[in-house]
Amino acid sequence: MNDVIYIGVIVLFFVVAGLYVRLCEKM
Repeated sequence: MNDVIYIGVIVLFFVVAGLYVRLCEKM
């Protein structure tokens, strides 16, 4: 029921997705 937890998960998801895209572009 804590909104901070959901926001943290969403931000973490976008950060991981961004790093994954950059890694794929380099390869």
